[in-house]
Amino acid sequence: MKGIFAVLVPVLALVGLMLYADKMAPDDQKPYQLSELAKVGNECELISEKAALKLPEGLEFQRLEKAGRQARVLENCMQDRGYVENPAWVLFAKLQAEQDAKAGKVSVDEAYESLRRKYMLIYQAEKAEPTYWILAKK
Repeated sequence: MKGIFAVLVPVLALVGLMLYADKMAPDDQKPYQLSELAKVGNECELISEKAALKLPEGLEFQRLEKAGRQARVLENCMQDRGYVENPAWVLFAKLQAEQDAKAGKVSVDEAYESLRRKYMLIYQAEKAEPTYWILAKK
């Protein structure tokens, strides 16, 4: 009987201490919870990767074709789940694309498309930038 208490008491104390520490921990140290947008985005990203999995990518045009298909499938998947392109993001991206086009010596359309493909994979707002996806109004 003493052996059981000798093991049980420290174990219960440790569990209680862990629960207390979890309750007192600040929110930024608690396990990260994915938002609904992030869950849907990750799901659609996986679908888009599977859709372009068998495409060859040996030449540059094949890599561009594969990236285009992934972007199109991701966009269709997100729209099917009720998300659309954020109009505030479009305004932000047009200004950013003009700056990127001058710096990279590419067309504004190419810079915009590069931004679009980059930001459509970001599901959490960073800095003061708007997110690419928003929930469609019903």
